[in-house]
Order: sequence, then structure tokens, then C-alpha cells
Amino acid sequence: MDRLISEEDRQGPPDDCHWPGLTTVLATDWPDGLRRLVAANYPVAGALQRADEHVHLLSILLDSPQPIFSAKLDFRFSLLYCTAPEMSDIILDELRKRRTALRDLAIQFLSPNVQKELGISKEEMLDANAEAVFHRLKQVTDVPDALDCWVSPYHMLDWDYATCKHLDKFHDAGFRAVDIPDAEGYTPLQIWLECQPMSSAHDVLYWLLSRGAKPEWASMLDPEDVRYYTVLSHLALKWRVVCMQHVRHVSNLFKAFENYSDIVPATLHMVRDGCPCFCGTGGCLPIHLLWRCNSRRCDCYGSKSHNRRDWIFLWFNAWRLSEQQKELLCSEVIRLELFERLGMAHTCCCSSTDSWDDLYPRICPDEDERTRMQDEDEEHSLQLEDLMSHYNTAAKRHHGTYESFWEIWWQVVDDILPPLLPMEACKNRFVVPWRRNTQEFRDRDRTTMENRAAREADALHRAGYVEPDLQDFRDVIRMHFSGRDWNPEGWEPKPRDRPPGDGTDDGE
Repeated sequence: MDRLISEEDRQGPPDDCHWPGLTTVLATDWPDGLRRLVAANYPVAGALQRADEHVHLLSILLDSPQPIFSAKLDFRFSLLYCTAPEMSDIILDELRKRRTALRDLAIQFLSPNVQKELGISKEEMLDANAEAVFHRLKQVTDVPDALDCWVSPYHMLDWDYATCKHLDKFHDAGFRAVDIPDAEGYTPLQIWLECQPMSSAHDVLYWLLSRGAKPEWASMLDPEDVRYYTVLSHLALKWRVVCMQHVRHVSNLFKAFENYSDIVPATLHMVRDGCPCFCGTGGCLPIHLLWRCNSRRCDCYGSKSHNRRDWIFLWFNAWRLSEQQKELLCSEVIRLELFERLGMAHTCCCSSTDSWDDLYPRICPDEDERTRMQDEDEEHSLQLEDLMSHYNTAAKRHHGTYESFWEIWWQVVDDILPPLLPMEACKNRFVVPWRRNTQEFRDRDRTTMENRAAREADALHRAGYVEPDLQDFRDVIRMHFSGRDWNPEGWEPKPRDRPPGDGTDDGE
């Protein structure tokens, strides 16, 4: 072993074409040799991955002078495999030891004013301030590589298996800052939302939120790059998926939302992403993700439920929203549905990107392309504003519950602008998402649009709007809503298998 180390010291570090940690990995069955290699500063990242459930190996490897708690990918992900309780104890002890050494070095070399500025205290372990302390120290003295240890331990968790018990252990050990972003700028909460299905682990999300994880992060990144900008954006999308395909989980998720409502401010429901698409006023809301098909997580085909109206009102109830908040959100849903019935083109919505990674930036057309698309929709945009003007007037004149107004409104609209059939509402036309570039999709899309146009013409004919002077749909809208009674005596909703906006057949 001494000859091997001496020879490699003479030749310098291994070439990039070789796996530099191979020697250490091969020595994992030889504790004495492994200790010598670790002491000689051999790479340990690969060996750490093999230390799962082997406490003695982990203890040896954690003595490495290398920055094993660095934010570098080689180290950060190698510790994800050490999930046994006794192993996490060892990892936490070593991280605390290095953080303490970093604090002591800072107290030795930084002035009292700088220490105060960085929040350094002899009685407290470095936590959220560890990164700033590390970089400030690098400016005034040599800092051992081992003390590059500011990455949050919450980024070392395997979120597929993490429980509140794991999190409590970290928190009790002094790691209270649960919202530290990783090297790419993502917080533990964001990463958990991406990888964890909403059918389980509701307690973990509650734990993160209740311990200070920020539920809104648009300000943390470039707003142009943010796709899902609050925790509600993720939850709305997953609520839709659960309601459509995993109905057995609806009640559990509803109860989870009730719990979250105690710690997630209701104002978060009104946070818009700022996109200038005509489908929203000032940007998309989380509720948009609940209502419309998301092409990359499309569950329309074979869905067990298209009862979107019920999803909306269950969502409102679970989050304990006020009547004013419900009305505002419903008006946005109304606008989105009318936008889609008119066949308008989405330009930059957070739910319109086809990437499978929630943490990926949304992809928007450039300004020229967006302008061209919206110019083509100019006439439809005027029709949309006319409809929304009539909606606002009708909502003020209706004296019943909002639920009853919803039914009355859509029955009136359906006469001139028929509900979207499931095939029409599905962005993928019931084709699996990764086949959107196939001829099958193009054929279905063309047929669906042709059928939609025929259904719209038939609806206008049945409603009596066939005179030559009613070729302009804005005139149809004006006549159809003029003098309308929004509190009809003895009104009863028409029987529906599905609510307005979904249709009753598959559109084939």
C-alpha cells in the first residue's frame, strides 16, 4: 500500500480518463488499506456510495480531508445512499464537527464586526450562515478543503424514503435552516415537490412548511425562468392528477390541504406568474394548472373523472378560501375556459411546456413570435373581453350562491359556445405525450378541430343565430346576453354527467 501511494504521489493525480476513486472503491473490503488511502487524500466519493449499511466503512471514509460535504455533485449525491439511522447519526456528527471547526476558524481570523455581520456565535453552530462564513474566510486565510461544508444536510436526503423522523433528527441536531438552496438554486422543498407523489408523505410537506420552508420562490430565481413559482402550483397540478386517475387518494389529499391551509397564506392563491398570455389577467394562477390539461402530465385518456367543477370547489373548501377569493379565482377559471373554447393559442403559460422536469424553466416563444400569435387571435381576444364583461355584469346581478350562478352561466354560454369535449380539452388528443410529434397526433388534432368547428356552427344554428347580419360572433354575444335574467324563477340545472367545460362523450 505504501509503495502504491508513493508511486501515485510521484506520478501525480490520475488521468481524467480514469476513475480517480477506483483504488479507494477496491479497498472497501480492506479496512486497514482503506484508512491509508483516506489519510493520503484519495478520492472517496465512489466509496461512499458503497458504504450503505456498512457503518465501519462510513466511519473510515468520513475521516477524509476532502470536502465530502461540499455542494459539488460528486459528494452531495454520494451520501444519499447512507439512509440507515445509525449511519445518518455518524454523518450528522461529522458535519457538526466540520461546521464547528469552520466557526472556530472564523472566530480566530475574522474581526468582531465581521463576526457580528455574519451572525457568528461561540454558542451556536453555523447553519444558514455557513456558506457566507466559508467564502469570507477564504479571503483572509487558507481554509482546509474539509471545511467546505456549508451544503444543507437536507440536500443529502433520499426524498423517496425520507420521513419526519429523519427530518426531526437533523433539526434537533441544530440544522434549523430548512430552506437553504443547493448549487442550482433549488430548495429542499422544491426538490421534494418534484420527486414525491402526492398520494403519500403529506406529513413531510407539512414538516417542511411548518419549519420555515418558503412556499413561494419566484423572487429567488429569474422570473422569466420560473415555471412553478409557489407550492400551490405543484399542489394544484397534483390535485388534478389525483382527481382524474387516483380517486382513492382524494379524501387524504383533501385533509392534507386543510392542514396546509394553517401555514400557507391564502394570498398565495392569488400570486400570478406574470406571463402576458390572454388566458389570464396579469399571468397564470395556481388554479390554472388544476383546470387545464398539462401536456407533459396528461391523464385525460382513460380518466376516471372529468368533474372539474367539483375539483374546483373541493379545492376552495380544503383551503378555506373566503367568498371574495373564490369569486376572483372562479372568474379566472371562467376566463381560461372561454379562452380555450374560443380556440385561442397559449403563448407562454407555465403549464404549456412539454418538459418532464418541474424544475426546468418554462419555454416561451420570443417576443416576435408571441406578438404574431396574439395578432392572429386579436378578434378572438375582443370576443373574450366581451364575454368577460357580460360575466362580470351577470355575477353582480345574481342573488344566489356562486355554485348556482356557475351552473346558470355555463348553461347560457353553452348555447352559443359549446363545452369542450374531453378530446378537445386534451392537449395530446388522447395520444401519449411522447408521441405528440407523430402523424397519429397530427391527424387527430386536425379531425378534432374540424369537429369542433362543426359543433360550434351547429350550436349557433340551434340557438337561432343564422341571419346574415349575425356573422360577427361579437354581435351574437351582444344579442345572446342582452336583457338576460340571471335569477330565473324556478330555475333548475340541466342534468349533466359532467360539468360545463368537459362534455359528455370522448369526442372520437
